[in-house]
Amino acid sequence: MAGWHSALTNKGIGYMRSFHVILGYDFLITGESAAENEIYYQHLFNIPVRENEPAYSMLNFGDNSFSSLPIMTSLVNRGTGNIMEWMLTAERFLERGFYFGDCIAL
Repeated sequence: MAGWHSALTNKGIGYMRSFHVILGYDFLITGESAAENEIYYQHLFNIPVRENEPAYSMLNFGDNSFSSLPIMTSLVNRGTGNIMEWMLTAERFLERGFYFGDCIAL
């Protein structure tokens, strides 16, 4: 094809990176039940973003399959993100063959 060419504009994109901090405490309420309190923090960096439009980020696509993502060019590893979560879990151990667990996360 005359006048047609292709370029590998995203060839230099590296891996997304993150670090995590988890602080948790388990305690028995009674002999048959327990609770767990957990705080979770994750810092994400080197996230691919569109060079002139940082609102476009791989983080905004969630768990979608890569095959369904729109084709974007000129991505750079300059994006960042944070995830913070608090979780409370209650458990009731096996009694008469049953186990119960419930969790709330914010």
